[in-house]
Amino acid sequence: MILKNLTLKNYRRFKNLNLDFVENITAFIGQNGSGKTTIFEAILYALFGTQMVRTGKEGIKADFADSKEECQVNLTFKLDEQEYRIERRIKGKNSVTSAFVFTPEKGDQPVAERESGVNQYIQKLLGMNPTTFKISVFSAQKELNKFSSLSAEPRKKEIRKLLNVDLIRKAIDYLRADIRDNQKIAEGIASQQKGTQEIKEKIIQLKTAINEQKKQSAQFTQLYQQLQLRLKKQKVKINLLEKVNQENSRLDKQKSVIWTEIKNVRQNLAQTETRITNLLKKKNQLDVLAAIKQRYHQAKLRRANFDQSNLAKEIEQLKKKSESKLADFNQQKNILAKTTQQGRNLKAELAKIQQKLAKIKKLGRLSSCPECGRPLKDHYDLLVDKFSQEMRMVEKKVKEKRQEYQAVQKKAEAIEKERLIINQKIELKKSQLSTKKQRLDQQLAKLEIQHQRFIALESQLSQLPQLEKQKKQLQINENLLKHESAKVLKQIKQLGFNQQQFEKEKNILNQLQEQSGEKARKIEEIKGNIKARQINLKNYQNELKSQNNLKKQIKTLVSKNRLLSSLELLLQNFEKDLLARIRPILEKETSHLLQIITRNKYSSIELDSNYEIQLYDKGKKYQIKRFSGGEEDLVNLCFRLALARVIAEKKGSRRINFLILDEIFASQDNDRRQSILAALQGLSTQFRQLFLTTHVIDIKDQMPIVYEVFEATSRQSKIRMVV
Repeated sequence: MILKNLTLKNYRRFKNLNLDFVENITAFIGQNGSGKTTIFEAILYALFGTQMVRTGKEGIKADFADSKEECQVNLTFKLDEQEYRIERRIKGKNSVTSAFVFTPEKGDQPVAERESGVNQYIQKLLGMNPTTFKISVFSAQKELNKFSSLSAEPRKKEIRKLLNVDLIRKAIDYLRADIRDNQKIAEGIASQQKGTQEIKEKIIQLKTAINEQKKQSAQFTQLYQQLQLRLKKQKVKINLLEKVNQENSRLDKQKSVIWTEIKNVRQNLAQTETRITNLLKKKNQLDVLAAIKQRYHQAKLRRANFDQSNLAKEIEQLKKKSESKLADFNQQKNILAKTTQQGRNLKAELAKIQQKLAKIKKLGRLSSCPECGRPLKDHYDLLVDKFSQEMRMVEKKVKEKRQEYQAVQKKAEAIEKERLIINQKIELKKSQLSTKKQRLDQQLAKLEIQHQRFIALESQLSQLPQLEKQKKQLQINENLLKHESAKVLKQIKQLGFNQQQFEKEKNILNQLQEQSGEKARKIEEIKGNIKARQINLKNYQNELKSQNNLKKQIKTLVSKNRLLSSLELLLQNFEKDLLARIRPILEKETSHLLQIITRNKYSSIELDSNYEIQLYDKGKKYQIKRFSGGEEDLVNLCFRLALARVIAEKKGSRRINFLILDEIFASQDNDRRQSILAALQGLSTQFRQLFLTTHVIDIKDQMPIVYEVFEATSRQSKIRMVV
């Protein structure tokens, strides 16, 4: 990478600057604070944006520039025979930034734009981030003897930081912090643990008690159902007893007529009884079950169509009506809220008018107007009348709003009452729907059994259709008469009616009702106990689950810490191996540069485990402190440059062919300055461009290209070439 041109406009102390760079050693001389370092800061800013300057973007633009003027930086450089131009601008009061990268092939069409896009493009192009780039190209006097003056541990720490090896150390610290945090968390969780054996015993006791009470509930429920059945039969029995007395005389006459008719039918059937005795018994069963078949199919059809019943439709209609009422109610609530706010606003307005009226009355007729300062006099009565009239108007509006609120509230209450009535109807319909469904299911189940019996009997008699036709009419007549006779005989038998028996049956009914109620209350009591125990059981089960989760959490944290400890050991070993690999590379690169600069006077250095430099002189190794100050600076300079190259190569970056040395003569005497100047001649074979900044004016005659940076005014600097 070779720098070609830098153009600045309203950048810090420079109004306008256009500087061409050549492949040689170039020195920038001038007093401290004149703006020498600003030139190279502008190069870093052009490449990487505001992240490489010492202030925010608001401090970059020159303070002498007008707010409408732009701050502009243009940098042209060459890389791998390809030329690039970066343009960055800051404009407006809000310091809006823009950035572009251009190449000759694309012309005015940028290959990258916007600040983030340009930053990413340059980093990818150079193969290094801003920090690595600065370390690779920029060295200052305070950094030359930085490493030789530090003690062992700070020196290693600084080198780790420059090489980004300190990131491994930070990772190890993070791992240790995580391990400590996990240990604290595990200890905190352990303090929350309780014994689980007692909880398990409680759970077993509760489950046993619940099962026992469920058995009791089932027993009482069975007894209750039996009582309900007996109660139902007893009610029917009493109703029959009330009618028995009236039926007694009528049934007695009817009995005589039926027996005469039965006698005649039996005489007609006597001829066929021998042949079809067995078939008549089966036919009697078939006739009885024939009605069951029809009833079964009717019941099945009713059950199939049950879901489309009118009750279901009515429920849906009532639901829609309820939803409509709810919407009306919410609408009235919104109106109430709006009316309330309007009333508050009117009251606030009334209060303001009252304050104004009170203020005028307090001032009196002879006082001055608080608005214009003139005496009130006759204007006093006008103001009092005006405010009084405004108060009456607002009070009337408040009253109207109150009446409006009461009317809307009354309407909302009526709508809500209607909705509640509809909801009650819905619940009633649902109850009726459930009862009807249950009744249909019970009827269908009973008829199913009888229907199966009918199918079996019909199959047996399918071979005797003709014989069945012959006896059908007589059998029907006989069956009808027998049925009627049996019915009458049964009713007569039941008509042993007397008042004492009737009272006895009523007492039995009352006892059954009391027993049924007692059993129902007992069932509810048991259910309540079961529910309470189930709640306690659930609480204990949740507590047991929580304790088990705490054990799992502790186990997970212990497992994590084992893994983290293993990782910590791996990182420590990796750090040692990495530092061991880098040291020989630094030795080789530093020795190579030292050989060039000193023209083979010194050709080799060695770094110990603490990165302290030892210099070979005539085949013997010495501490660097043994040599003169100028020689020590040369060795430190070569080590600093070698370190920069290793960092750049470690990042896999592109070749950088320029070097910036900032104030490296700052505290050097004349002999040491001469040594460094001689070294720079040797460095020129390694770097095609060398840039120096210094306030030491005496070196200008020893540099091939010299620029002087000076203060044109207290706020502006300029630059000129020294011939």
